[in-house]
Amino acid sequence: HIISASFFGIVEIKMQFTKPHDSFFLHNRKLTIYSASIVSTKSNSLPILCSQCNATSFQEDVDQFLLPEGVILQPGEYNVVIHYEGKITNGNRGFYIAYDPKHMPGNQIRAFDPQVLQNAQMTTTLEAAYAREVFPCFDEPNFKATFQLNLYVEDPAKIAISNTDATMISPMKEGLFYEFGLTPPMSTYLLVFVIGSFKVVEKRSRGGKIVRLYVPHDTVSIEYTLAVSYTHLT
Repeated sequence: HIISASFFGIVEIKMQFTKPHDSFFLHNRKLTIYSASIVSTKSNSLPILCSQCNATSFQEDVDQFLLPEGVILQPGEYNVVIHYEGKITNGNRGFYIAYDPKHMPGNQIRAFDPQVLQNAQMTTTLEAAYAREVFPCFDEPNFKATFQLNLYVEDPAKIAISNTDATMISPMKEGLFYEFGLTPPMSTYLLVFVIGSFKVVEKRSRGGKIVRLYVPHDTVSIEYTLAVSYTHLT
């Protein structure tokens, strides 16, 4: 929610355990965890609720998730589901607001001013280790995973963009719900999503490759920028 400068998320992580465990660790910085559970991917398995324990003595920005006493995870594949809340920031890291100076009175940033926010974009910068400020994860560049992102956008006049195309956009009572395609295996810092008001222009090559630009509505010389991008990317 852009006015309250907060967002709610649900993250589902598929994990493979090679030996018995009674807990697991994930990176987390300034996220409020409301619930966490883990369930075996085997049929008829029931979710096990986990308790969160701050593990700063072990490593900074790491949370330990403990299983109930006496419960041991045997080797195998599991799904972890975490409900959480995070903060939208004014900085250039994590999930933050990118202001348009043209729409700021006196070019001064007034944090979370509704009039200013109307023309602002929300975007992410997760490099080098800021994904942990947006969702609990294994935030290490040598860890690769596929990502499938869903986003709820409150303002239907704005669009959402991510690493892959939206496979479905569903109207809600208020806003739109975006479902994006699965990414290739990649590090957490490469994940990106943007919410804003854009003009979309694109050009398709003979081989079917699409070059697409998302630009502010008052951008000039779009055709030239598209032509240059097309020349270098196809």
